Amino acid sequence: MTDEPDRDADGLASTQPIEAVADDPDEAGRIPPAGGPHRTETAPRRAGNDRRTGSNRRIGNERRAGNGAGGAGDAQRRDGEAQRRNGDVPGRGARSGAGAGDPHRVYVEATSPALIPRIGRQRDWVDLVDSWFPERYRVPMIATTATSLALTVAFLFLPLAGTDLAAQVARGHFFSAHGWYTIDFRWYGGIYPFGYSVLAGPLNAAIGSRGVGAVSCVLASAAFAFLLARFAVRRPTLGGVLAAMVGVFNLVSGRTTFALGIAIGMAALVGVSLPGRVPRWLRLVLGGVLAALSVAGSPLAGLFVGLAGGALLLAGLRHPPASADAPGPVARITRYLTGRWREGLVLCVGALVGLVPSMLFPDGGVQPFNGDSMKVFLAGGVVTFFLIPARYRALRTGAVLMVAMVLFAYLVPSPIGSNITRLPMLYATPLIVAVGTIDRRLLVGAVVALTWWQPPLVTGDLGSAGDRAAQSAFYQPLIAELDRRKPIGRIEVVPLYDHWESTYVAEAVPLARGWERQVDVHRNPLFYRDTVAPDDYLDWLYRNAVGYVAVPQGTKLDKYGRQEADLIAAGLPYLKPVWSNSDWRLYQVRNAQQLVSGVGVLVDSTPTGLVFDTTDSGRVLVRVRWSRWLTLSGPDACFGPAREGWVEVTVNGPGRYRISSGFVPRQAHRC
Repeated sequence: MTDEPDRDADGLASTQPIEAVADDPDEAGRIPPAGGPHRTETAPRRAGNDRRTGSNRRIGNERRAGNGAGGAGDAQRRDGEAQRRNGDVPGRGARSGAGAGDPHRVYVEATSPALIPRIGRQRDWVDLVDSWFPERYRVPMIATTATSLALTVAFLFLPLAGTDLAAQVARGHFFSAHGWYTIDFRWYGGIYPFGYSVLAGPLNAAIGSRGVGAVSCVLASAAFAFLLARFAVRRPTLGGVLAAMVGVFNLVSGRTTFALGIAIGMAALVGVSLPGRVPRWLRLVLGGVLAALSVAGSPLAGLFVGLAGGALLLAGLRHPPASADAPGPVARITRYLTGRWREGLVLCVGALVGLVPSMLFPDGGVQPFNGDSMKVFLAGGVVTFFLIPARYRALRTGAVLMVAMVLFAYLVPSPIGSNITRLPMLYATPLIVAVGTIDRRLLVGAVVALTWWQPPLVTGDLGSAGDRAAQSAFYQPLIAELDRRKPIGRIEVVPLYDHWESTYVAEAVPLARGWERQVDVHRNPLFYRDTVAPDDYLDWLYRNAVGYVAVPQGTKLDKYGRQEADLIAAGLPYLKPVWSNSDWRLYQVRNAQQLVSGVGVLVDSTPTGLVFDTTDSGRVLVRVRWSRWLTLSGPDACFGPAREGWVEVTVNGPGRYRISSGFVPRQAHRC
């Protein structure tokens, strides 16, 4: 049985491999010795059932007559012993006739009438397995999946670690506790959970962020191994095992949402690469839907799926052949394309459709990307291009696009920034090992160099495993003190290395900052300058309505929080020490700006909104970020955007009001 080759399958390689699958005959049939007793012959085996693809294919375990006197004698002795055990009379049912000595006939035991249908059922299962899981897929996929499964189980037994894990846990906690709110008021005066990921919050709430990462890692590794085997690369097993390893390294850094998006994106690539027996329309639909879902899982992963689609499109460009007939409007375009351009187009369109939630809920911001890091990954992309054989046009095109995207991310400030390096960091080395054809020693040297330049494992993340600052108990004394001082509008916690304050403290009191680097750079650029001046810091505290500042003691801080901690330790007249223990110092901001000012007074501030009372008619300035998704409830009021991006509420009398969020963009109380 062979898979029908795709007629346009020169996407990843110049030739599309034909999947020839050989299955072994059942061992139930065997040839008896000449004149042997008690055999009933079956019909001759049809040649088409053997799936021979060459003279070197083995013939299973069939035993043919005439293979030697020794073999015949052994068979006779075994047959005689079986007959004596079963009480058979020698000579009954002995075969005779013209076909008695035919070495190409297969015989089965006559003492088991049910054996023949059982053989048929077994052969049906073998045919089914061989049809959908050919032999050349088995070793790469089984080895890769087993490696990934073993490593992810080990990862789950590690203590909490990774600089990105706290953000994933915080988003899972928010959805688990509060559900489908469109704005999370715990960080930065309000952010969009679904702009970051539509799927991560619900899945993290269901099975935990590390559970999501573990399942995603195993699925992505298996899909990657399938793709390597599908396109008959040189070392599919080794490449797949390496991909499984670097996938777990990604989990150690806590990037579980990215792992989720990558798993769905890999499934999209598998969808468009399924064998020819699957109808093309089904492959295209499957690939497009999964490409959109990959963006819903992680917009960054969806970007990489779009890159893969663009590589397939560009790899199929060609000079059109001359034609005597005038081409139609569609043919004028498609005649320039060959190979898997339809699959590439579907991946690109699916990724664009998946961007809709990010456009509806944009947090924006800028991800830092320094020049030294850019140069390293630029060089790595060039090396990757030359180490990929020329026949893999789509992979080479992808390397070129990757280099272009690294340059774009460095030159144009955007939320992508240094995150663009994640794809080559994870998959450049496995791909080179899988497809490389250069001398092994040179290949090993190139792999070592790439791993050194762009290491897939951040050793600092592994080194922080088990840190006290990752445990809820570390924050409980501070939270208890803040609860005693409520209502508190907003607190600044100098960010720790792994940012667990954004999970534990933020659930009790809204933070002035949080843990989303792009938003932090955009809304709080003060902390990304070379120095932080005392007057600038005071202005920032006032503008963001920060009432308290908490500084952790004896633990590692984020690199963009060290200047702030040093500034506070030097002494600031506008910060008054009010509480401390062995782990924390709490300061009150003198004459702090209130979260709710004007004719309103703050009553309560929660992750899903805030409540305030008014004593008279007039205007209330509420220092949360304006959004079309905000909702206002209360006796008689309207609201709209105010200066510096805050919210202004106009009330017509005393009452209690609540600002929250929902999925209705048409605001009934808009002024």
